[in-house]
Amino acid sequence: MDSRDLTFPSMEKLAWAYGFPYVSIHGNKELDEKLEEALAIDGPVICEVFVTLDQNFEPKSAAKKLPDGTMVSPPLEDLAPFLSDEEMDENMIIPRIQK
Repeated sequence: MDSRDLTFPSMEKLAWAYGFPYVSIHGNKELDEKLEEALAIDGPVICEVFVTLDQNFEPKSAAKKLPDGTMVSPPLEDLAPFLSDEEMDENMIIPRIQK
């Protein structure tokens, strides 16, 4: 199966089914306006952002190579591109999972 064969349900119909407002963003030209619209809504909202097929998706889960050459799967909060330990500690609001 080609990854381009992967489909998703209509987010607009799901939003309607659950009674949530729906905002869609189809390009950079409308990004600011549509984000402001979504953030101005009081309560939950589904904001769908359409991207091109060659769009990079980050952050993402990835294996990490240690100095000794071994590979490990870091905890879920430690996503690629990896932050320094100091920056991770500054960003965490709960204690980090120990390595």
